[in-house]
Amino acid sequence: MAGRLVAVGTEKPIVTVQAASAQDVDKAVNAAHKALRHPSWSDLPATDRGRLIARLADLIEANGELFATIDAWDNGS
Repeated sequence: MAGRLVAVGTEKPIVTVQAASAQDVDKAVNAAHKALRHPSWSDLPATDRGRLIARLADLIEANGELFATIDAWDNGS
């Protein structure tokens, strides 16, 4: 099922997104749990996992303005 995200202030479409069903969410959660228990992650030294998580944080921070803009559109700001 697809849905359109519209800017609250203008009611103009921002993006069309695919909505997830309860089954889709269950599959995603199960896949995440499986990945967490997989040796490629669980056997990775904590320092290496920390570096990967820090890299993810860096990417989020580097794209923070984009995320803020999308959130503002979604909230009508």
